[in-house]
Amino acid sequence: MVETPYYAALRDSVEAAYAAAPDRVSPGLEVCDCPVCMTEDVRQKIIGSPCRELTGWLIAEYSNSAHGVPSTLDDLAALLPRYLDLMAEGEATDSLGIGVELSRFGGAVAVSEGAFPPVRLRAAYHQWAELMLLHGGWLRARAPRGKGVGEDWLSAFYLFQAIAAGGVPAGVVTGALDSLFADPEVGKTAQVQFFSELGKAWDRKAFDLYALKQINESGRAALVEWLQRWLSSWELEELITDPGILGPPFWAEQVQAAITNRDALTPKGIAEEG
Repeated sequence: MVETPYYAALRDSVEAAYAAAPDRVSPGLEVCDCPVCMTEDVRQKIIGSPCRELTGWLIAEYSNSAHGVPSTLDDLAALLPRYLDLMAEGEATDSLGIGVELSRFGGAVAVSEGAFPPVRLRAAYHQWAELMLLHGGWLRARAPRGKGVGEDWLSAFYLFQAIAAGGVPAGVVTGALDSLFADPEVGKTAQVQFFSELGKAWDRKAFDLYALKQINESGRAALVEWLQRWLSSWELEELITDPGILGPPFWAEQVQAAITNRDALTPKGIAEEG
């Protein structure tokens, strides 16, 4: 992993999460036991390993198991730091690539009325979320000139969806992105990249913020309000006419598509699309 100005603090947040969580799941780990989702052999490998040692493949198997929020939230608490660790190192934690790898944790946040994650783990999780958005956005903004937006799941736009679906408060997510956009070194490029990915969905005529369907309407409303504020801002309009913008010309075209179609971006529209 290429280091960024945020990487050391990001690693500290991962270690804080490990310190606040159980180090193993329970023998009764709940998964979907159909052979398509997970075999008993794979389940036993997860149960038999310290969570810190679980491979990305085993974590992806858990992510893609078609079960909901388990009754034993301690198992989710045990697994959460490993997700944060792998994602911090640029490793995928599911095989779908649609931003839902943290959605089971978001489901637990929604149903546990503030009990999940436990207080110390929650603090580490929220700190990780802020730093992960800054780290990922910085990496993508510094990618070689002309590299296509969205090729790397570490993009700020992808993480925006995945982390919000993971039950992190909207204010943490949007505050981190505001900080990224204000970064004097990469902020302008990161901003154009982010809204270019939003606009690219319109170009495909398949606008679908799938991961955001996983959160409640009030959470979506806060995120949409933030998106609309930026899409209506003079800063964004001015930025895409600036000849000094780094990156390929289609970025500005895609940002303009997002601006032009902003009225269709609503909490209800996200929930019903697709």
